Amino acid sequence: MTICPTCSQPVPPTAGLELRAGALFSSGGCLRLGPVATGIVRALMSGPLTTPQLVERVYGYADDAPEFPKAAINVTVAKLRRRLPEIGWTISGGGGGRGGGIYRLVRTVPDRKVA
Repeated sequence: MTICPTCSQPVPPTAGLELRAGALFSSGGCLRLGPVATGIVRALMSGPLTTPQLVERVYGYADDAPEFPKAAINVTVAKLRRRLPEIGWTISGGGGGRGGGIYRLVRTVPDRKVA
């Protein structure tokens, strides 16, 4: 099991998520993802990561990395947070000041409508 680098607690697995050919599959459905979003989700499926760790995993030493990669990661995470609940997931964490906080994939509970 993965251990959170901040709190040293076990992190629940991302079982039930599968990433194939730019699409994220879950028991709740499927989402098409762009290349940066795919890289972020792929990286977070291995466990919690900071913004600098995400930048390294998504862009590495690529020549075509954006001028401000942290900003690109933060914008893409914000967009993913709006889309992932459709399939029962979200990205928690972030913020954290200069270095960025810890991001992790977490299951969401579907809203229950009261009749």
